[in-house]
Amino acid sequence: MEIVPHVRIGRVRLGMSQEEAEWLRESGMQTDCRGAPPVVAFIQVSRRVCATYRDVDVFEDPATEVVAEIVRLEGLNPADYPPGRHQYLFPALNFALWRGYVNDDNPDDHQGYHFQAASIHAPGYDTESGAQSA
Repeated sequence: MEIVPHVRIGRVRLGMSQEEAEWLRESGMQTDCRGAPPVVAFIQVSRRVCATYRDVDVFEDPATEVVAEIVRLEGLNPADYPPGRHQYLFPALNFALWRGYVNDDNPDDHQGYHFQAASIHAPGYDTESGAQSA
């Protein structure tokens, strides 16, 4: 499933109606809708799906490599994205990557070595409020 910041993850697009998102939402995906009528403002996918950002496998590649490649692809300052964090926010992309804890030294520890979730959100969306199924 392709992650396209500001646009979509898989077939679910930011700004689409809640009803349409319900039909297109896949297993391992959550959405949050806002407004009247409600439209998709937040999309999150979990490690249960295959997800890529510009050909980077965000769940199978080591977290440190995923972040380093996004930083390189987007021309970001590497000092702003040091290794060892459990969450990385890319504000210009409205894109986030998350893992429950950090264990960059043990590739067998999938929860600490790899990301567990990836999300995109509409501008102005409060990412601290968390995702809810639409």
